Amino acid sequence: MTNKANDDRSRVEETHPIVKNAAVKGVGCGIAVLGLIALVAFIVWSMSPLAPIGIAYSAVGAIPWLIGAGALLLVVRLFTRKK
Repeated sequence: MTNKANDDRSRVEETHPIVKNAAVKGVGCGIAVLGLIALVAFIVWSMSPLAPIGIAYSAVGAIPWLIGAGALLLVVRLFTRKK
């Protein structure tokens, strides 16, 4: 790419409402979708015959996993936040 093209690209990235902070928006959407998928999977698992007692037992069993997932998402957020 030429310097003119690089300058144009930098200007667009700084001012365009969709492109601006695209990485942070992508991570935020990814985290939201991951959480939604996890919630749906948890409900499906809790209602399946494979779950030992049901949703209450599964919720208590999921607490360590949720703490770990929350810590992982906080670390990702710290690395992707704007300084």
